[in-house]
Amino acid sequence: RTERSTRYVYDPKNPNGLSGDSVESIARDSPGHLWFGTSESGLDRFDPTTGTFTHYRNDSDGKFVGRITHVIEDSRREIWFVGERGLFHLDPHTGKITRSSATVESLAADYVCEDDVGDLWLLAYSPIVGLIKYDRRSERFTQYPLGAAAAGLASSKLLADGSSGFWVP
Repeated sequence: RTERSTRYVYDPKNPNGLSGDSVESIARDSPGHLWFGTSESGLDRFDPTTGTFTHYRNDSDGKFVGRITHVIEDSRREIWFVGERGLFHLDPHTGKITRSSATVESLAADYVCEDDVGDLWLLAYSPIVGLIKYDRRSERFTQYPLGAAAAGLASSKLLADGSSGFWVP
């Protein structure tokens, strides 16, 4: 609209700035905040009205969330993200980050999306290479290994096929 842009760069002296210099994912939520998944400094929420960042580094157990590869806002307006330590949920009202009790500690994923019934689908790279479905009602994971032909999975995304199914391009 104004044809102007603002550049935000990491400055270790600015506690209200971007928390790291390597951003892997950006998502916009319903209120207009931007969520940044970073390589080395957790999750950041940017408030465009104040121009400040809020940092989310640790889960409810006090453990660092690690490298974040993808962030989404779901249909319930909640924030979910994945990375080298698995699937996380952030309650935007409390700022609390939790992991499902069913989460495997070694689960690592590059991508997450929500299907039409509210389940989450992850593209995982460890301990399996494949799709993982997270059923939020039962808090269960179902693994769908892709096998040896899944080279290049990290650069893929899940796409809905219009019939409550997904495919990897």
